[in-house]
Amino acid sequence: MNENMFKIVLGCLLHDLGKMPGSQLNDEDHCKRGYDLLQKVGITDKDLLDQVLYHHNTDLFYHSNNESSLVYITETANDIVNRKTKLQQENQNQGDSSIRPLESIFNILNGNRQKYFYSVKTYTKERDINYP
Repeated sequence: MNENMFKIVLGCLLHDLGKMPGSQLNDEDHCKRGYDLLQKVGITDKDLLDQVLYHHNTDLFYHSNNESSLVYITETANDIVNRKTKLQQENQNQGDSSIRPLESIFNILNGNRQKYFYSVKTYTKERDINYP
């Protein structure tokens, strides 16, 4: 896997890092929160940071950057997934996703057939984030 492919994969995995399940926080701010979180842990790669910060704001990004940037790939992938998820929810009549239990991504990554879930809780600064 070349460097750009690795950055695309990593950026697509981390682009919604700033979303907090069950959060009362404004969802429009999740791009900036994710960007800030990555910087806080020492991530300095501009391509990765841009994918997280601009994946919903490519108009802002376009004015000063190359159209072949990885941000456009991340934005497109995000749009495809969001459309597919919305259609699946409508077809399955699953209702509000903010109250469904969170399935661990490690089930998928490790090929587990077990169904581990985390209950959805409202994020507050006083409570730990609900993750493994």
